[in-house]
Amino acid sequence: MKNPLKVYKLDLSYQGLKKFPPETLKLRNIEILKLHVNQITNLPDSIANLKNLQDLYLWGNKLTSLPQSLGNLKNLQELYLQRNPLPQNEKERIKKLLPSTEIIF
Repeated sequence: MKNPLKVYKLDLSYQGLKKFPPETLKLRNIEILKLHVNQITNLPDSIANLKNLQDLYLWGNKLTSLPQSLGNLKNLQELYLQRNPLPQNEKERIKKLLPSTEIIF
């Protein structure tokens, strides 16, 4: 990748990823990140460094919780979490973390 600051959208869905790809954290200007239908089990706290992130597609993974730091993503407009084994209390916590974000469970 020549200039990671020029990447605004990245689609890594259906790749069989077991972990959040750390290279993604270099994409400081990314607005849309698609990681759906993988096998990701957790997100790093440093995801909060993606300050321009607006849409985050995480549906169809193996997430049981999300980091508290996700609440620092003030530009996040849509968060897709369907088909993840998130317990109800975690869903409630996520809603409180991101009150201005449309969250689809």
